[in-house]
Amino acid sequence: MTGISNVNSTALFILQQAGSVSAIEPKKSASDSLIATANGIADKIGVTKQPGQAESKISEAMFSVTSVDVLKEKLALIDRAAEALGFDADSYSSKADLSHDMRKALIVMGAQEGGEDRIAAMEKELGLDKLGVSLMDVAISAKDPEAEDIVSKALEEQAGQDKKSDELKDKDAKSDASQPLLVKPDDAGLYSVGVTQA
Repeated sequence: MTGISNVNSTALFILQQAGSVSAIEPKKSASDSLIATANGIADKIGVTKQPGQAESKISEAMFSVTSVDVLKEKLALIDRAAEALGFDADSYSSKADLSHDMRKALIVMGAQEGGEDRIAAMEKELGLDKLGVSLMDVAISAKDPEAEDIVSKALEEQAGQDKKSDELKDKDAKSDASQPLLVKPDDAGLYSVGVTQA
């Protein structure tokens, strides 16, 4: 989990640097300085440089909801994969050591009789088959979770598909809500609600 704080620390540092750079202040007239001082805001008036396109993109990448979610999902997936293989990810001092042990366990398991079937069952249980990645991909990814690799791309693609699916559901809900309701009595005199057909 230290990876997220490092990303946030880096992003905060970049934003602080961008915010601390001041544009050249226009010359103030004597009357402007006198009025600002009289109102107690002499030191508070100034112009700061707005973030440029590069700074905006860096900020968006660092603080983007999808970016953080993908890393968070990836770390959770690595922890679940390690647990399925019998390892406690928190007990390792480095991600590289965890990755090494996970890969070694997968190689040994794959060499055993019926090992490939056990690995396939684990992949299905973890949902890796839906992501299109293998357990070995996750084990390799554990070495550097912040790296842009096949697991990250699969999670980003899944997040994009989930977003499209949510947008379609919202669109369907709005179209259902926009259709007028028809309230009419039935043969027994009870009122029922129906949707008018457009």
